[in-house]
Amino acid sequence: MSIRKASISIAAILAVSLLTPLPSHSQQFGLNMGESTSQVKSRGVILTPVSRYVFRTQGLPSGNSLFDDYRLIIAPKSGLCKIIAWISRIEDSPYGDSTRTKYDSLYRALTAKYGSSRSFDFLRAGSIWNDSREWMMSLYQKERELSAFWDAEEGSRLPGSLKAVSIRAYASSTSTSMIAVAYEFNNAKACFLEKDALDQQNL
Repeated sequence: MSIRKASISIAAILAVSLLTPLPSHSQQFGLNMGESTSQVKSRGVILTPVSRYVFRTQGLPSGNSLFDDYRLIIAPKSGLCKIIAWISRIEDSPYGDSTRTKYDSLYRALTAKYGSSRSFDFLRAGSIWNDSREWMMSLYQKERELSAFWDAEEGSRLPGSLKAVSIRAYASSTSTSMIAVAYEFNNAKACFLEKDALDQQNL
């Protein structure tokens, strides 16, 4: 199958899965903004602590089969405030074709659902990794940016509980990459302030 046909196929799957209406404006992947860890667990979600207030799980009540890992930020008072869904391993060539194909398909599906966004696709000025065969190397060295975000400032169509949605490509090596799609709820600011305040207590 050609890259173009694979891209169209992935885009079609994403369009169906990502454009499926949410159960309510307060949910993402079947979880509600502000839910506590006990409430999330009561939905059958297995949470593994990663760091303070950050939890990992491989499945959510209404998860998407394209993602194989999720990170949840849950503060004691604010509750669930952010979900990051990951495609955690993409095997790729030095040219980054597979990474860009998967990213573009996700970006198109998210755009169809949320509308206008701000995109970043550039190599930092002065980077020595400027050959097309060094695309993955430049991403791995954090000298290349491939990301986009949706929010009110961009005129995006976000449901009432979501403050922002973003997508970003990362490289874990010069031959493997990851793509993260993050969903930030309206309580995120209070959640992060709470997290910072509690962290500072142990200084």
